[in-house]
Amino acid sequence: MVNFDYKGFDYRTQFQLGNGALFGASYSQSLGGEVFWAGQHRKSGIGYAARYNVDKMVATGQVASTGMVALSYVQKVSEKVSLASHFMYNYTSRDATASFG
Repeated sequence: MVNFDYKGFDYRTQFQLGNGALFGASYSQSLGGEVFWAGQHRKSGIGYAARYNVDKMVATGQVASTGMVALSYVQKVSEKVSLASHFMYNYTSRDATASFG
């Protein structure tokens, strides 16, 4: 992993090799992207992600060319309690899952 921080601009790059390859970059932990290849499954794709973070709330979203869409939301209620929800949808297979707690 390579990290670079210049005047509040945070750039991170990750390279991973093995059964597949992953090349990704993120900017200020709010926008990111990746190009991946899974050699074992012979699949490749492009993914994008966004994150919004304030004092008591974090919301994230991801979408990939493989058909996956994921959304999550965490709200901090108190020092020891947080509420969270997660939604995942695959638009190629039309499978959806949701959870909260």
